[in-house]
Amino acid sequence: MGILASAKLRAKSVGVIGAAVIAATVIGARIAPAHATVFDSFNGGLDNFYSQVLDMIPEGVYGVRLGMGPALDPKFRGDSAYYVHLAPLISFRYKDLIAVDNNQIRVNLLGTWGNMVRDSHWSAGPSLHLDPGRDESDSPKLKGLGDVGISLETGVYVAYKTGPVRIRTQIRQDILNGHGGLIADVDVNSRLFTSDRWTLSGNAQLTWTNGTYTNAFYGVTPTESVASGLPVYQAHAGLHDVSVNVVASYTINRHWSALGTLGLARLLSSSANNPLVSLRGSPNQVSTAAFAIYSF
Repeated sequence: MGILASAKLRAKSVGVIGAAVIAATVIGARIAPAHATVFDSFNGGLDNFYSQVLDMIPEGVYGVRLGMGPALDPKFRGDSAYYVHLAPLISFRYKDLIAVDNNQIRVNLLGTWGNMVRDSHWSAGPSLHLDPGRDESDSPKLKGLGDVGISLETGVYVAYKTGPVRIRTQIRQDILNGHGGLIADVDVNSRLFTSDRWTLSGNAQLTWTNGTYTNAFYGVTPTESVASGLPVYQAHAGLHDVSVNVVASYTINRHWSALGTLGLARLLSSSANNPLVSLRGSPNQVSTAAFAIYSF
């Protein structure tokens, strides 16, 4: 089989696998409550928080990791109240071609697959991300503000990796009319320490959102103002947040490992200055979790 034919066959396989993963995810989201446990802690910037170590699965192998553990997160983005819950961690890798982390999938079109590009520091391609939105029932503070529906965000990413450091930028747009907005972010991820059993990694991320996205989560219309008791507020495009995350993992044996995470985020501009956050919440956000992970 020639190089071109091989590449076409692999591209077709990617389309089938990617479509199956996303279709299953969307169908599952539609038949279950929007905030079922499997999605509880996967909104917004927490995706990157939970996927850092998953990015370190060695290239050139099949990799499936399933985990579960207790997590502490804000009840909604911008809240000052926290809750403890069980959170799943799901990861799948096929060589350096497909990466699935919880509710997002990326396909690398610049990797060492199909004999097209070898030993490339770059990766780039399409991405899909499912955001479960937000329900009024998540907190009494949200009463009268309405629900934010499920969003399927389609986009592209470009990343450069050298040694233990990876720099990545992503842009994505909701196509399900959940929040209906546009999100762009850039993050730097680095392994800070490694040994036979221990791995410590750090990540810093900056996120920008357009006015449609920001208003979906933080705007207050006149009708919502009457129902919620908050003043009318029109949110604008701008920086959404800056975050720093640390992940430590310990390899127990060939199949089992333990993972601990800590993330600190600061909401910015309209995401911090709106009445929901400034009067009832906090722009400072903390997330932490511990997982037992099985790899096969």
